[in-house]
Amino acid sequence: MRNHIFLHEVISLTKWVYSETELNSVYYPFSYQSGSAYSWIIDFKGDGFVKVVFTQISFNVYENINSIPNACKDKIQLRDAFQFRDIFNVFAETDYLYNNRISVFETKHSELLMTFTSCRMFSKIMTRGYGFRAFVSKQAIPTCRSYTRSGSIRTEQCKLPSMYLTSFSILNLQYQGLSEKWTIQIKRHTFSIQFLDFYIPCFDNAKLMFIDRFMEGKVFCNLAKPPKVIYSNSDNVSLVLNRLSSVGPIYSIRQRFKAVYVALSEELLNKVDEQYTNYYGNIFNTFNTILMNYIIKMFDKLKH
Repeated sequence: MRNHIFLHEVISLTKWVYSETELNSVYYPFSYQSGSAYSWIIDFKGDGFVKVVFTQISFNVYENINSIPNACKDKIQLRDAFQFRDIFNVFAETDYLYNNRISVFETKHSELLMTFTSCRMFSKIMTRGYGFRAFVSKQAIPTCRSYTRSGSIRTEQCKLPSMYLTSFSILNLQYQGLSEKWTIQIKRHTFSIQFLDFYIPCFDNAKLMFIDRFMEGKVFCNLAKPPKVIYSNSDNVSLVLNRLSSVGPIYSIRQRFKAVYVALSEELLNKVDEQYTNYYGNIFNTFNTILMNYIIKMFDKLKH
């Protein structure tokens, strides 16, 4: 039996969303029907990037679900709204493992297809769910996140002018035993990386590594925290988050970080140098203003 749906199969049960709003399953907060499927197409028209916060998830848990190969699971899938025919284009999925958990999905998309499907009855329901509630909002900067992983490693390729780098643990997603790697690569640019959150205990091989091909690598943890801002020397840098190798209750300690990078061109740096020479006292405010204007201009170029 197929474990996915196509947009044309549920188009009559599809709702278009153009602004920030609350979404929930039909009949929420009461139990939902089995064998149903419906979706939302979130389209911000290029004005911001989609962020979905699930404040409540409660899906059916079926008997022996873990012992049945390829067993159907009630779930929500997120995918690029304009590549919905590609069944492998699902970049995020939630199922009963996210029950009673607040989870956040930041994206690099301005258009998103969110689909909820529930299974036809194939086994006894051990715990009946009552659906989900989510809040859809905009964020000005996209998140470098493709949800691809190979074994115990999650890898991301970051190629936009500015993006958030967010560990799964901050978003309350499945991260046990997972190492995460972000590679930032934009030709003829260097990067500033500002840390917004950082908590990595210095034991059992937990660490964040900063790798720049033109400078010595750096390793950070709570006893040797990174500076507020790191500047690269090359146009190809990586950040690698290694988590605890232990198993068991130690996972309650969430090694985490969040940062935002900006690609810096020679043109931008020259503007900052000019402002610095003219008025030293306001250099940081001036830099932030120039930086935001530069980011806006770069994203406008990408749209055209």
